[in-house]
Amino acid sequence: YKDLAAVVGADAPLARMLSARIAMSQQDYAKAAGDLQRVISRVPDFAPARFLLGAALLAQGNLNLAEMHLTRALQRAPENLEARKLLAQVRLRMDRPDAAMQVLMSAQSSGLEDPQLDILIGLAHLPLGDANQGIAQLERALGADPENRALRLDLAAAYARAGDYAQAIALLRKLPRLSGDLRREELLVAVQAAQGLS
Repeated sequence: YKDLAAVVGADAPLARMLSARIAMSQQDYAKAAGDLQRVISRVPDFAPARFLLGAALLAQGNLNLAEMHLTRALQRAPENLEARKLLAQVRLRMDRPDAAMQVLMSAQSSGLEDPQLDILIGLAHLPLGDANQGIAQLERALGADPENRALRLDLAAAYARAGDYAQAIALLRKLPRLSGDLRREELLVAVQAAQGLS
């Protein structure tokens, strides 16, 4: 970075972008966001900078600003699947599954095979009341990535939400216990309790 800054100037957009990428790799999201905001102030329509800024802001938990920058990045580069998926994640965290689904459906219609896209579409379907479609998407994603623990937990939660407690319990029992990972245990207890009440 220092050599590049010496050649093009420390405040050049290219140098700031490189600095931001380095900061992101070191999980210094505040520094990355600061560098990227400087880039955007000089080149407002530079979609890669807006995308990275959205990612840095999401990592900091600033969902509203992340959504704004990712939306602008997609306006400039609608083919950017990673920006589309990141914007959907932001909107799901904001409890706006309908808005997440809008962003995802155009990517799904392109026919791309992307397990992460399937996961996001499945997670968006669930709060919209379409448990069967959500479960089908999650099962499809799990077929492409059978060792994905987080996805297995999401699928078990989806089964439970749909009232298929036996399927949820079976899936959870197949997962090994991991030290420090309480999600499996909490979900198993909750599903078993719900099954007992049904």
